[in-house]
Amino acid sequence: MSTMITEMAFSESEYRARVERLRRTMSNTELDCVVCVGPEPICYFSGYDAHTHFSEQALVIGCDGDPALVIRDVDVAPAEDSSWVQDLRLYHFGESGGETPVAQAVRDLSPGARRIGLDLGNGACSGQYALRLIEACKPAEIVDAGVEINAARLVKSAAELDCVRQAARYAEAGLEAARAALEPGITEIAFAGAIERGLRDAGSDYAAMPTWVASGPRNRGGHRTPTSRVIEKGDTVKTEFAGVERRYHAVTMQTFSIGEPSTEARAIYDASREALVAGSSAVLDGQPIAVAERQAVASLRGSGFDASDMSRFGYGVGLQFPPTWLEPLDIITQSSSDFATGMTFVLHVGMKDSSLRHGALVGGAYLIGENGLECLSGGPSELLVI
Repeated sequence: MSTMITEMAFSESEYRARVERLRRTMSNTELDCVVCVGPEPICYFSGYDAHTHFSEQALVIGCDGDPALVIRDVDVAPAEDSSWVQDLRLYHFGESGGETPVAQAVRDLSPGARRIGLDLGNGACSGQYALRLIEACKPAEIVDAGVEINAARLVKSAAELDCVRQAARYAEAGLEAARAALEPGITEIAFAGAIERGLRDAGSDYAAMPTWVASGPRNRGGHRTPTSRVIEKGDTVKTEFAGVERRYHAVTMQTFSIGEPSTEARAIYDASREALVAGSSAVLDGQPIAVAERQAVASLRGSGFDASDMSRFGYGVGLQFPPTWLEPLDIITQSSSDFATGMTFVLHVGMKDSSLRHGALVGGAYLIGENGLECLSGGPSELLVI
């Protein structure tokens, strides 16, 4: 009696439709074959969901027929459970590398292939792996096709949006746990633990990046993981984390004040919040992405702050694995793309004051739905005073 279980996140028909969209792009860009090595496009097109991206793996997609999934032999079970792809090409760690079965799959699925697209910018594509793939696939030329491979992921299907909405509900549970746990005397690590417990209790999967916490003098910088520092009365505390459903992320962030904030701390938070609202107002289907950051920057300058202290106004977020929850969509002044219905992303403003004593972070997960912009988690709330 079979003990196989089914963990596919979406229907086989949805996965096949994704592959066909990529094939249309392949035809337009004269690619005979695509080799996805990043866990995100592998999962997106095949359903394969396992924390194995430290290994050499690939999804090989030819111009017709079914794809082939190249993985280590030890990972057969998660592939059978989570993926619709039946053509599994296996290798044993130590006896060979992933390039050998990948090259054979290319020859089998795309005989005579001349141009092969590879997602060279993905963190799972190490320099060593790329060089061996280039050599193994000769005489075919390998070209960077990261833009083509990832473009299909930016606009989400209805089923994907259901996952993002569920992830946002987990994120809101994490924010509620943060409000309940934060008090003078708790360490940053314990505070982060309370948030993560709230996320997990709600049903969240693991996130692609850690929970970030910074308090007191540490909050003037970004991307800070929690320490054993004891949070004190008078501190402002920043946190950022994500709820996750089927690898789809909804990132939320907030700044708290332990007691009534100083005039400076409130001013920088209020300016950040106003900039978030100003930039968000420019997020519309068909609107140039660059306009959103320009409006956020103009708001900050109008409040008397140096906008160069702000990081990018936003970035795409969706199906992601470690080391990052960022999709390849940058919401910045330099962008030449437009917003589109079905996109999901983070919008946020993080600032510090000129004295370097205070920092603020405000933002959350958003999507462009049929009725316009929706904030799913976090967002431009008032400063939360504990």
